[in-house]
Amino acid sequence: MKRSTKITLSVVALIGLALYMAYRWIACIDMGGTGQYKPDFCYNKPNWFERLQAKRETMNNIEEIKRNLEFTCVREQRPPLSEETQQLYNYALHRDLNHMWPGERGDGFWDNLLPYYRIAAANGDYKANVRLQFILSDGWTQVPEIEAEIEVHQLNKQLQKQLPATAYYLLKGYIEDGYGVSAPPDSELAFLRKAADMGSRDAQFVLGKTLMGIDDKETLQFRLKLKRKLYRCASEQGQGDASEWLGIDLQNIKQYPEAVAAYYQGVKNGNSQAAFSLAKGFEYKEYLNMTPDAERARR
Repeated sequence: MKRSTKITLSVVALIGLALYMAYRWIACIDMGGTGQYKPDFCYNKPNWFERLQAKRETMNNIEEIKRNLEFTCVREQRPPLSEETQQLYNYALHRDLNHMWPGERGDGFWDNLLPYYRIAAANGDYKANVRLQFILSDGWTQVPEIEAEIEVHQLNKQLQKQLPATAYYLLKGYIEDGYGVSAPPDSELAFLRKAADMGSRDAQFVLGKTLMGIDDKETLQFRLKLKRKLYRCASEQGQGDASEWLGIDLQNIKQYPEAVAAYYQGVKNGNSQAAFSLAKGFEYKEYLNMTPDAERARR
């Protein structure tokens, strides 16, 4: 090709490029008024490379979230309790629960039970410790608030040596309520996760519910699987609400045999709604895909 021809083609290409750029510039000028049409390129949309980079960053973030949320089922190991402390605890608890309905906070009744709970807790009875933390922190006694807070946190430190997962779960609640604890924002979530990882059945159940409150479509399926994992772990440790919610979740995705197993576990864990679901399953075949059995439904 002659040199003059190459120069001519180059000039034509430059003129074409200049005209195209001029067109893009003119097309995007705001002329005022309404009804003006502007092409898509006027709105600074990300190019293909930027979109690719954004997608990669999103995928990396999702993988990081998944790694951070991986969960291995751990069951909290409960130390043996002595018969002597359990006698004190059971006596106090019997009177405690029987007065809950007719009684009122601060009516003086629970103050009479404090010595029984305190002696049992001081001698290593974790059940008495947990119950004592509850009646003090929830205002059922006449113990002054500041004194109650101090005693509750002393009890919680003692509980950390026996049932650390349960102690961290209770501490999470105190942080949420601002009950004698000052902590950075969202610290309660860190304690919730720690408690769940260490084996607290209540923390596992609550964490499962918390996961479903996250508004993120990209991780939804992963969170659904993780929720069921948390519920199952909590259910196997005796958490009745976890059994019920696991059964409902499995029933919704038509995994009926697993749903039935979850409801049976819920009955063992004392959950009345799980028993009701089983009764409906034996009454209506389409409910849990079981053979109707009127006698079982009645029971």
